[in-house]
Amino acid sequence: MPPSNHSGEERNNPYEVLSSAQPIQSGFSAEFSMFEALRTFPGIQIAALSQYGVNLKKLSSLAKSSQWQEIFAAYLIPDIVLKPTAVWQEPNETLCFAGHPSGDFANSAHLGRQITILENKILVCFVSLEGSVSYWVWENLDSDGSGFPTNHRIHRGKLIWTTKVQQHS
Repeated sequence: MPPSNHSGEERNNPYEVLSSAQPIQSGFSAEFSMFEALRTFPGIQIAALSQYGVNLKKLSSLAKSSQWQEIFAAYLIPDIVLKPTAVWQEPNETLCFAGHPSGDFANSAHLGRQITILENKILVCFVSLEGSVSYWVWENLDSDGSGFPTNHRIHRGKLIWTTKVQQHS
């Protein structure tokens, strides 16, 4: 069922605050409820992690500044941590997951028609050792045919997991 506002009409933006008369307080609780599905979700077992979540304060900040494309992209992150193309261990201990999302999680959240999965791009997300995702971005695919982000050999740490067969030269 499509999201609705208090009048029963369909809303164009499922993340809009239901009442502008009730400003968001510093606790972010009203906005957090809009993103509940992203609070925790399963992913591959790696570096002692198997549960992940998108940083809710980051999502709240994006909502306040109307960055809807980035918010919609957050609903693709669960696909990436569940079935990544590759995972790198960054020098700062952050994990970098990259992959082409299936859209399954977004569809289960009834957002599939609102989200565009970009062709010839790969979604990259950065995960703390606690499993919190605070940054994600679409990057171009590298022209080397690896299926990895552009310049992955230069800009990524140590490759620790991949579905791709590595070519050794």
